[in-house]
Amino acid sequence: MIKNIFRPCDYLDISWAQSEDDEINKQNKENAADKDKVDWVYPVIIAIFSTLIALLISHFIQVCTESCKTNFFQNDAFGIVLGFLQTLPGFYIAALAAISTFNNPDMDNPMSGSPPLDKNFNEMSRRRFLAQAFSYLTFLSICLFLFCTVIKFFFSIGILILNYYLNLVLYGISIFFLTLFFSQMILITFYCLYYLGNRIHIPNDH
Repeated sequence: MIKNIFRPCDYLDISWAQSEDDEINKQNKENAADKDKVDWVYPVIIAIFSTLIALLISHFIQVCTESCKTNFFQNDAFGIVLGFLQTLPGFYIAALAAISTFNNPDMDNPMSGSPPLDKNFNEMSRRRFLAQAFSYLTFLSICLFLFCTVIKFFFSIGILILNYYLNLVLYGISIFFLTLFFSQMILITFYCLYYLGNRIHIPNDH
């Protein structure tokens, strides 16, 4: 039961097989590298950059024309992010339903070239690939919303950590993981939108 709750994360285990054909093998490596960039490399870079900016703003900006809200979680921008996250699960579930019912025979055939493999090394169709991607996005958006809600709750009750450096470390860790998975969610969404708007309408042999 518990294992099935985390099955949407199987999207992260999608891979491409090694091939004896050098050309196919090269393409598979490029596909795997592109997926790794979207899933982890770019989000980590964005998260590191965002965390450094947030820490610098929090540490160095002391003089403001009005009341300072240098902590992101106390800023109005955090409320915008939280509101945005509220709408996403419904959008992803609607997209998942559309993918499941999309009437195109090519959607159920293995993807062209060397198809990606699921965690059990079975070849994936376009429908399964997109379904796994949107399942993961739905799971991720709900988790991010719950994470942000918990943070907002603790700030609303005024818990104060007296140790400045401990406070800075916890703040940095929270910002890092929030921006890591938020940017990952956005990048995967953009990639899936490309598939929904373009790639699924092109026959497999093209």
